[in-house]
Amino acid sequence: MVAMSPEIGGAASVEPPVVEDRGSFSHAVCRVCGWSGPGRRSRRVSREDSRAHQETCPGRQPSAQEG
Repeated sequence: MVAMSPEIGGAASVEPPVVEDRGSFSHAVCRVCGWSGPGRRSRRVSREDSRAHQETCPGRQPSAQEG
């Protein structure tokens, strides 16, 4: 398992997207709640999975903008 470098961006209270390679597939991983997305051939799609998960992550802390 190889962890890829997370992208920079997003609110400080939200963990940046993390993509791990497992064999021929990449998986989005949430370091906050332990969620792991489905295996994808495209890292870009895995990052999209991660961003979508961040909206509903049970461990997510609301940002100052959400009030």
